[in-house]
Amino acid sequence: MSKIKAGDIVGRKSHECDLYFKVMDIRTGEDGSDMAMLKGIDHRLIVFCPLDDLVKIRGTDIEAYWQEVFTRNIKQVKKIIERQEHEHAGNIARALGKINEKHD
Repeated sequence: MSKIKAGDIVGRKSHECDLYFKVMDIRTGEDGSDMAMLKGIDHRLIVFCPLDDLVKIRGTDIEAYWQEVFTRNIKQVKKIIERQEHEHAGNIARALGKINEKHD
């Protein structure tokens, strides 16, 4: 695989590539090892790690990753909407119950 450079999308071997990052910069650490500054592509996260802990991610894998992120987000939004609708229905029922109590 080609050398990792700034702009590449990578995963961390030590974390089983669970998150994807964009390489923002590559610098030499105090011990002489190459270090990468990474920015999460879908999380607000900045990470510094050894270059040898990184693996380049293929374009097809990036597409699948984004599909998974979007699917997960859609499910979360649906849950939020369902909860809000349930709470709203409960609020209406309570309000109607109070109105009926006043008329009795």
